[in-house]
Amino acid sequence: AARVTFMKNGVERKISASSLAWQIKLGDFVRSSFFTNFVMLLIVGNAVLLGVEIDISSRVGQYEVPLWFGIVNTILVFIFVTETILKLLAVGCNEFWKGEECLWNGFDFVIVSLSVAET
Repeated sequence: AARVTFMKNGVERKISASSLAWQIKLGDFVRSSFFTNFVMLLIVGNAVLLGVEIDISSRVGQYEVPLWFGIVNTILVFIFVTETILKLLAVGCNEFWKGEECLWNGFDFVIVSLSVAET
């Protein structure tokens, strides 16, 4: 397998070309307008769902909310966890936590972690 040599943080690194290729493709995917718009649509949908769930629970009681709200919420949390993992794999740990989008990534990570804990 072909090896690619590059400098990162003043250190020479060698990785296989196939490893670099999948990471570049994944990075292109998570930065694509399709992926970004899809995630934004899910975030808006999740907010609407939360509002409807709160409205229903205020009328019928917390324990009378239809079961499907919890199921849809669990699916959305799973998708958001997957999105975070894909971003992390695409850019690497260092870029995820210290790069240009580190504040957004950190915010996203905290929100997703709280959602996992709550689910």
